Amino acid sequence: MRKRPLCLVAVLLMLTIWILPKDVWYEIPDIPSGEKITITGTVTKREQKEDRQVYYLKNCFSDSTNSKFSVLAYTQTGDLYPIGCELSLYGTIYQLKEADNPGQFDAKAYYQSQGILYTFQAEQVVSCQGEDYIWEKITCLREYFGEQIIRIYDERDGGILKAVLLGDKSSLREEDKLLYQKNGISHLLAISGLHISMIGISLYKLLRKCNLTFLEAGIPSGILLFLYGGMTGFGISTIRAVCMFLVMIFADIFGRAYDMASAMALAAIIILLRNPLQARQAGFLLSFGAVAGICVVYPILQSVIQTKKKWAQTILFSLSLTLVTYPISVHFFYEYSLYSILLNFIVIPLMPIIMGFGTAGMFAGCVATQLGKIVGLPAHLVLSLYEVLGEWGVNWPQAVVRLGREELWQLILYYLILLTALLLLWYDHRKIYLFFLLIAVTVVTLRFYAPLEFTMLDVGQGDGLFLRLPSGVTCFIDGGSTNVKELGKYCLLPYLKYEGVGVLDYVIFTHLDEDHISGMRELMEMHGTMDDVRIRQMLFPEISNPDEQYLELWNLAIEKGIKVGTIGASDRIEGTDFVLECISPVKGSYAEDKNNSSTVLHLTYQDFSMLLSGDLGIEGEEELLAQKYVEEVDVWKVSHHGSKYSGGETFLEVLRPKLSLISVGKNNYGHPSEELLQRLNNVGSRVYSTLESGALMLRSDGKTYSLTLQRGGD
Repeated sequence: MRKRPLCLVAVLLMLTIWILPKDVWYEIPDIPSGEKITITGTVTKREQKEDRQVYYLKNCFSDSTNSKFSVLAYTQTGDLYPIGCELSLYGTIYQLKEADNPGQFDAKAYYQSQGILYTFQAEQVVSCQGEDYIWEKITCLREYFGEQIIRIYDERDGGILKAVLLGDKSSLREEDKLLYQKNGISHLLAISGLHISMIGISLYKLLRKCNLTFLEAGIPSGILLFLYGGMTGFGISTIRAVCMFLVMIFADIFGRAYDMASAMALAAIIILLRNPLQARQAGFLLSFGAVAGICVVYPILQSVIQTKKKWAQTILFSLSLTLVTYPISVHFFYEYSLYSILLNFIVIPLMPIIMGFGTAGMFAGCVATQLGKIVGLPAHLVLSLYEVLGEWGVNWPQAVVRLGREELWQLILYYLILLTALLLLWYDHRKIYLFFLLIAVTVVTLRFYAPLEFTMLDVGQGDGLFLRLPSGVTCFIDGGSTNVKELGKYCLLPYLKYEGVGVLDYVIFTHLDEDHISGMRELMEMHGTMDDVRIRQMLFPEISNPDEQYLELWNLAIEKGIKVGTIGASDRIEGTDFVLECISPVKGSYAEDKNNSSTVLHLTYQDFSMLLSGDLGIEGEEELLAQKYVEEVDVWKVSHHGSKYSGGETFLEVLRPKLSLISVGKNNYGHPSEELLQRLNNVGSRVYSTLESGALMLRSDGKTYSLTLQRGGD
């Protein structure tokens, strides 16, 4: 580190950013979410998003605050406002939303890492003045080239090439994005350091062969690369690659040796001083982790395992990158493609063909569409090969291993053991190195769960409950919402990935209202796709009069190959020290009211007990009391989102829950009702709701239990 002070500074800066709270890095103006205001800011970037236009505005000001801030503004499609203009908009401002559930996309963290503090829905454009002529023309050129690519290539090729060549993913098909992700080659869909290096170094070497000096070759190469980086949006990998390339050029000009590690550190410092919270983002860590693998791990492997065979060097290169980036990938995405090293070994060497012929086809298409198709044919063929390899790869056994979350100490321990293993290899202790390497991978791959885990997901106005029983059996109870769209895709599935669940043993429906089934229906429809969660058995309430929605979901489950059955009073799932027993409805009963015929589950695990009562109302509670099914419990999943028609006084006097959990979203029903909250207070129950705290995560060892809140601490 003494010979590379920039590396030390970069490491210390990253550690500081990780240790200090996120809020210290930005002064966020106190503008209430949902307030209608007029803002004025400078346009730095624009994007087309289906039916609306997106503008990145910096140095914004308004009458609501004296502080300047940046926003992501949405306008209706129509007139385009130039880069660099001062744009005034009237509309509604919104605070960035944190993740409501574990595993869910954290929009607040992501956009704050880019300096964006608010989103803004524009209703009216007040004024637009000025422009940055150069960057506006570069942006127009990007948009023009994007149109040519879509015109020349088919939907698949066009979407991929726009992402690869221009950094524009707006036309990328969801199925292509998912295919590349599942195979561990999604880095090919972004403007990466590999792309930048190909362009910059190729031009630089070409100019040097024309007998130009380092300065004469370096200046146009550097300018071109900088402008290309700006045109493609200056992503993290692009900024890193441009910085490192410029350092290399200056090293040649001044006759100094180029040190990749120091150049990488300088790029990291520049990025982090501009946007400190990038240090917490997957893109930053994976990009710089990959270069760290090249700088640190690869030279050690190469010096010890000396080989001149290209294929062997490529394997060592891929292994070096994987050793550094594997824990980062698992940390952010909760799963890993086991065959990604092999696929990258094949696909990366073919990228110059895609870039070269894809670019040539794009330029040729500006002259004539058919000419562009002919010139770009090799790029089309390689992309077709990628698709074949991808579909082949996802069908291999255990192609994608869903590992789930890890603990912070596992990440730290992994890199300490990896560093020890590299030192052992450096001193030629090869066998011990392999042993330490195996330990490192094992440490970061193992998962540790509490004996009993229960999570009430924040699904808005609905129910979604996850239960991992002491035997490892996984259950999902309900899973729907009336005010959250695509709940399965953006909430249930990310959470199950976070938990490392690829197979659900049971899905149990309390009843078949939409706010209890919408997200689960999505997961069922995804059954058999690349990104599915397999469901072994689905249990419906055992009633004598199933309605149309009940039968529709039952038939869908059969169609998807899911085993279906019913659950009623006295049915149970049990192990050596736990019992999950259904206490309602009575089997074969006639459901006059779906809520009062909800499936009610009573869980006992050693000294711990819990009642899950669906949307049961006071009438249903009275039936349970009459049958003497109600007893004192530690935790109650409050019925019917906290309706005043649930949790009657007599019922609560018997139940006396120490902890009451309410699944509720913004609604017009008055949930949770003040009457119910008062009744819970009267029996001394602590109350938490998903509306205030996000997901509610309960863990128990059978003797004690603890509750963790997604928002607001423990």
